[in-house]
Amino acid sequence: MKKLLLLFLVWLPASLLAQNEEEIIIIEEPAIEESVEHKLELICPIERMPSFPGGMKVCTKFIERNLTYPKNSNLISGKVWVSFVVLETGKISAIKVVKGIGKAFDEEAIKVMKLMPDWIPGKQGGKPVKVRYTLPVNFSVK
Repeated sequence: MKKLLLLFLVWLPASLLAQNEEEIIIIEEPAIEESVEHKLELICPIERMPSFPGGMKVCTKFIERNLTYPKNSNLISGKVWVSFVVLETGKISAIKVVKGIGKAFDEEAIKVMKLMPDWIPGKQGGKPVKVRYTLPVNFSVK
């Protein structure tokens, strides 16, 4: 299973880089109110991906500092993969768990994502654009 996931993660960026034309993908995401839907227009590939202020090391430290290990979780360790959209303003939207390790862990990972400061937005043609981004949130027993 790990080899298959690794193969997919290697294949995906290679296939995205092989694209010659800009393609627009329309993704329907639930808005803040679950009953209302809106469309996010995402452009692939992106000239400049969004970034956390200070870089990924600072992002990792932010997550670690704000993460609380769920109580009564039987000493489970693992990663929760969280996907979100970085808007043109840098705000984070449409947060969802892509691969979780349990409800309490998934909820904690989403809580930490909601606490994040604004990101530096991705750019396409020199203009800020919406970009979907996926991050792992590591849970380990200390």
